[in-house]
Amino acid sequence: MSYLRSLKNFLGISFFLLLKLSSEHVEFVCQANGKVFSEILGQNLVLGISGRKITEGEIRLIKKFKPAGFVLYSRNIAEKHQLQELTQHLQSLSFEYSNLPAFIMVDEEPGGATRFGLLTHVIDGGKVNWSRIVTGLRLLKDVGINVLLAPIADWSYKCRDAWIGKRLPFVDLNSLCSFNKNFITVAAEMGLLTTAKHFPGLGCAKQDVHFAKIKIEIPECEYFEMLKAFECIVDLAPMIMTSHALYPKVDRNIATISQKIIQDQLRNFLKFKGIVITDDLMDMLETSSIIAKAEIAKQAIIAGANLLTFSHRLELFEKIFEYLLGEEKNVNFKTAVEKNYTLICKFKREKLM
Repeated sequence: MSYLRSLKNFLGISFFLLLKLSSEHVEFVCQANGKVFSEILGQNLVLGISGRKITEGEIRLIKKFKPAGFVLYSRNIAEKHQLQELTQHLQSLSFEYSNLPAFIMVDEEPGGATRFGLLTHVIDGGKVNWSRIVTGLRLLKDVGINVLLAPIADWSYKCRDAWIGKRLPFVDLNSLCSFNKNFITVAAEMGLLTTAKHFPGLGCAKQDVHFAKIKIEIPECEYFEMLKAFECIVDLAPMIMTSHALYPKVDRNIATISQKIIQDQLRNFLKFKGIVITDDLMDMLETSSIIAKAEIAKQAIIAGANLLTFSHRLELFEKIFEYLLGEEKNVNFKTAVEKNYTLICKFKREKLM
């Protein structure tokens, strides 16, 4: 309960609202039975907002969607105090509308994609500046971030000139595994969750999946070699993000909607027990229409994804949300959504409360 007391002071939430977060109440709210489908569905979602403050329109939509969390981008960041106020506001809305804390996520890869520029140049000539990494992670924690969309585990194996190679901290498998294990551990010690990405791997992708449809045609034996970069951290990583690439030697569906990749390989073969989150679905090039994106989202949930990411255009997401609500009678979808609700709720209880 010490966390709840500090959270009360940090967010300025009333004592009566904090009482709702007692262990007894969490046990209750983690059960899907008796809850309306829209509330259960919301804890399957990670959404983005448009700017540095939450608009009245976005507050209305957040109240309606009750999302599990939010992903922040450069457009949301001005300076430390502003970001603290923003994350506090997002957390207060989450507690008010769902009785649960929110995941506050950001891309901040060591030497890779960045929103803050805190972890750039932390690896030089194979030497890791852990002091600088710790300083950067501490600042992220201080401004209210609790989930990093990092580290990268897209090992290239035998592939050359991979697009994502410039974001990899290390090229050889042993060094990559060692660094990622240490990064996940250091982040956890500072109270930050991490997300290894992009399963099963983009190490052989020649282009960015956000700007091109990617097909990775490698022999199955090489494909399973690629999985070793995830196998070495699967017991440590609390979250793993799926790739939108197609692996035709493995499945005819892209990884994000592939039951064979998510369930058979990640869950059953690698024994991953954490949270599976999709890469951004709003920008994916597999489809351009809103309804088609909604169908992809439904298929991702059925395939085994626990969190769907829609990083921007909250007003357009409302149509996707309505479409997914209309799929309540789909037994496979509804069952998966309900299981995700319980999983996410218990995960938050363990990791965030």
